[in-house]
Amino acid sequence: MRTALLCLAAALAVTGARTGDARAAGDDGQARERSGGEGEGDSFESLAKGARPAGDVGALLGALVDRCPAETRALEHARCQATLAYLRRTLPEHAFSIAARDPAAISVSPYDETLKGYRISLTGCIACTNPIRIGRSSDPVFVTLKNPAEAKPGGGKSVATAPGAEGLAGAVEIVSLPLGFPSQSEARSWLGEVRPHLRAEMVFNATASEWHFRSTRGYALGLVAARIVDACTGAIILSSPPSTGLGERAAALPDSDHCKSAARVAAKAEAGKPGSPAATDDASDDNDEDKPLPTELSRVVIAEAMGHIRAQVFACFERLHVPGAAPLTYEVAGNGSVQSVKLGGALAGTPTGDCIVEAARGARFPRFDGSIQTFTYPFFLRR
Repeated sequence: MRTALLCLAAALAVTGARTGDARAAGDDGQARERSGGEGEGDSFESLAKGARPAGDVGALLGALVDRCPAETRALEHARCQATLAYLRRTLPEHAFSIAARDPAAISVSPYDETLKGYRISLTGCIACTNPIRIGRSSDPVFVTLKNPAEAKPGGGKSVATAPGAEGLAGAVEIVSLPLGFPSQSEARSWLGEVRPHLRAEMVFNATASEWHFRSTRGYALGLVAARIVDACTGAIILSSPPSTGLGERAAALPDSDHCKSAARVAAKAEAGKPGSPAATDDASDDNDEDKPLPTELSRVVIAEAMGHIRAQVFACFERLHVPGAAPLTYEVAGNGSVQSVKLGGALAGTPTGDCIVEAARGARFPRFDGSIQTFTYPFFLRR
């Protein structure tokens, strides 16, 4: 009984913290959260606004599916039933967020010569690799943000998971796209330097439906939005629906000195804003005369520059509604000026592609100690 009370207390704490925000959000925000779907013009940011950290998902689910123990005294049983009734009425009205730690939440395929890169997949896996206990139950179950039993025939094969959950992650795939690179060496570099820092961020409604998939059993929460973020730079790798800005960077990653040094470089670049490259140059001359320029633009600086044009790039998609990958190849001079922008992929030469290139020319970069730097940055356009 004590375990059940602790789980209920945790769920009540989440609800209590959320109640004041929900009232302040107004009827429109609550209606959007209850719907669990995407409306016209919704972005990840708009759907995630006001969402509270989920905390203990097992406790949250327990409040939705637990049963009060029959062997308790009548008064305790009545209190338990009243508490569960309140939670089940209140929790589904609100949105919750979580940074999924399950290894199956993000999948990257082996290098594909046809794609000249990888296929990256975002799945609705909260607990697909290792099942968890929920509420008073002693039997661990899997937790997802989609019902795998509703997967299309042939699904469930694209993502490898631990024994006992084979095919589960593939069956709850949210979105996947090809990630191409100019060369195989750049693809290998991305896999070693960027892949370890990718983070899956998910927003869901507290509605639970039980499912049975092959030999596994679990519960599905209500998917609202999800995306993959580079924790080093805040760059959005993949998002459903699209994100309009950068994600939050990790303050520090214990296993990554690269992230810490990249964050310092980004802070110096940010200090020179706002303004054009000329304005940045002036600030550098006044305050950093004794500090050498970086030898090249870092990943974090490039991601920030791309974040500032993300809204304009996605406006091209919203205007013409043509989905696809949009890899932009830049040539940037040492003074920070854009020398050329080229668009690759199927959108090149299309009205959507022309719109993207025009938006891409608006990117601004700080100075670096070099003549020309070439890099490719992919945008993914889809809803």
